[in-house]
Amino acid sequence: IQRVRITENFYQRQPFEHLEDKIYRRLIRDFIEGAAMPESKVAALGMHGGRCTSLSDLGIRYSVIDGLQRLYCFCIAILVVWFREKLVQDRCITQVAWEYMKEVVEKLPDPKAAVEDLLKRKTRYEIFWNIGLEELLHYMVTFNTGQRSMSVQVQLE
Repeated sequence: IQRVRITENFYQRQPFEHLEDKIYRRLIRDFIEGAAMPESKVAALGMHGGRCTSLSDLGIRYSVIDGLQRLYCFCIAILVVWFREKLVQDRCITQVAWEYMKEVVEKLPDPKAAVEDLLKRKTRYEIFWNIGLEELLHYMVTFNTGQRSMSVQVQLE
């Protein structure tokens, strides 16, 4: 996972570190402890961004319209379980973040088995298909209302 920051892009949400945010850090630890992944919403779009008439269509492109941060936190949980304290040594996470995760991570079996267990968990997705761009934009704005603040410009972008 790589996080790219774009400076002075007013359309970009303000960056934040998931392991420094108390809520996301707790969610990551909860995933490690076995919490179920809340449902994410995904749009299935045709090859050129238009409607797809069937989920069997060739060239479907999928776009997460709700749940991207949860999915990102789940990926971070996988990395923490796999690499453990090495992430601190490699300066990927802070010592404070590791200390918060350490107790639950060290209860797990070896890293490979623990990651395999994480990846075997069922994840529910609600798939929106045969949907136009206008409806997709409506859902994206609706589902993301009340979370991290976004300006109208960011929402429209």
